[in-house]
Amino acid sequence: MRAVTKRKIYAYECDIYSHLNHSRYFNYFEEARSLFFNSAKLPINYLTSNSLFVFVTNIQSDFKNELPLEEEITIFTYLEDSNPLKMRWRHLIFDINNNLCNSTQVETVFIKEKKPIRLPKELYKKLENFRMKKTIAIPVENEKLCGHFGHCKQFAVYNVEENKIVEEKLLDAPDHTPGAFPKFLSEKGVEVVIAGGMGHKAQDHFKTQEIELITGASEEDPKVLVNSYLEGKLKSKEVKCDHHH
Repeated sequence: MRAVTKRKIYAYECDIYSHLNHSRYFNYFEEARSLFFNSAKLPINYLTSNSLFVFVTNIQSDFKNELPLEEEITIFTYLEDSNPLKMRWRHLIFDINNNLCNSTQVETVFIKEKKPIRLPKELYKKLENFRMKKTIAIPVENEKLCGHFGHCKQFAVYNVEENKIVEEKLLDAPDHTPGAFPKFLSEKGVEVVIAGGMGHKAQDHFKTQEIELITGASEEDPKVLVNSYLEGKLKSKEVKCDHHH
């Protein structure tokens, strides 16, 4: 499960270069994690009313592209790993053109009376089902990524838990009409699509469905691509595609 946050960058959040101030990223991530806890029916104010606090112990942030004034961004937040004592989060920020601009890993622990504490079992169960689970789809042809997205006849779909593939299947693609593939994949619970070439209109349809999109991938074994994505090695590249997708 993931939380999706959309927002616009305002002038008071920027530095003298009219780019998002680095300190603001961490404000955004705090908001995103709060939204995640709300989705898990374990809101922050409920935790604090029980004297439980979420304390950040480590942050590793990779700044990839600057975020300018008035940019419209999307923040994806999910749990990479968790146990009753601590959690490891992943925050991804994409700009309006679906370029990955920041990838941040945050580690947190639960604190009570200024000491680390294991979250009570009944509370942790609410979060357990929200550990990093993703469904990733890749257009395929002859057991490799299909370079032309709109031409694919099948999708390889991978269910991932805690950065490991736990299930894979093939789905026949529906008839190709504008917006059909993104809608179809969204209905199947897909949260990430790894593709090669793709037209701008198709990319816009994926944004509408709030599906994370990685473009410019090479035509190779889809499982290799998924594992590269999970290891943080697969980056989206700008692609120019004149075909209709």
